[in-house]
Amino acid sequence: MSPLKNGSNEATANRRALSLTSMYFNRFLVFRYVTAIFFFVNLYWAIVLFGFGSGIGLLPSILLIGTAVVMV
Repeated sequence: MSPLKNGSNEATANRRALSLTSMYFNRFLVFRYVTAIFFFVNLYWAIVLFGFGSGIGLLPSILLIGTAVVMV
């Protein structure tokens, strides 16, 4: 094998490894930001429902606890 062919295979392997690393990191970021969005939506929803004196405000409060556990 020529050195050029061997270097090309190594470069391809490095690109694939970097691509996989980037993909996993992007998944992590999407999960992180979606969880934060759910947290603040549930917080707003709970404040509004408790402001109206509705007992159903416990539902978003439970969801808030769940998202807080996931965020930690």
